[in-house]
This record gives sequence, structure tokens and C-alpha cells, in this order.
Amino acid sequence: MKEFNAKEDIFNYLKKKFVSKDVLGIAIVGSTAKGKIKNFSDIDAVVFNNQKLKPYYELCLIANKLVLITVYFYKAGHKINLPKNGKIIYGNYYSQIEHKDNLKYNKKERIKRDSQMFIDGLFKFARSKDKDYIPWIEKYNRL
Repeated sequence: MKEFNAKEDIFNYLKKKFVSKDVLGIAIVGSTAKGKIKNFSDIDAVVFNNQKLKPYYELCLIANKLVLITVYFYKAGHKINLPKNGKIIYGNYYSQIEHKDNLKYNKKERIKRDSQMFIDGLFKFARSKDKDYIPWIEKYNRL
């Protein structure tokens, strides 16, 4: 598991990791784009590229806090303004167009995707203590 000192270190890591994937823009969207990192925070990245890639998840530590990195890939539509809770880390921000058949999964990909969704729901519950996330966690629980 990678360890980082600050969220800006993760932003640089994500930029280096994905910029070679035919990228037009990378943005962080959500409360962690500008807010403080807490235990069980999640960093949601949007990558605009022409190469079809499945969602990417990675667990890491930022200043000893467990954090989930989530990256979604879209084709770039037309250039638009960044949401207020966003931060550009490379290029520009665009309207999001799904890559053709990107949400179809084979058996191996489905197992991986369900595990990602389980962790995502677990983090949301751990952060909020909102019992409405329990059905989500149960849906993707494959233990």
C-alpha cells in the first residue's frame, strides 16, 4: 500500500500514472478536492481519454489515514466549467461521455468490480455511520 504525506502528493501520483493513457484532462471531484482528508475519505478522479479503461480503485495512506482512490474514465465531450467541488490536475474538464460497452464486465471483471463497490460502500458507511449504506454493502458482499 502506497503512503503519501499530503493529498497533493496523490494528485501528482494520479497525474503521472494516467497522463500516458491518451488523456485530455484529469480532475478531482468531490469534498476531498478542496477539503481535508479524514480517515476513510475517498478521492474521486475523472480522467478524460480516448482509451476505454475500466474504473480503477486503490487503497492508500495519507498521513496515516486510510483513503480510497477511485478513478473513472470517460471520453471528452465539449469543454465545460469545472464543478465548484472540483480541482483540475491536468488539462481541461469536459462533459462526460461513456466509452462504448465500458460498463459491461466479464466474470473476472465482475468479481473485481463487485469488490470495488463493496469497499466503496464500506468507506461511505464508515465515514457517515448512515445505515442506508448497509443494503449496498450487503449487495456486493461476496465473502
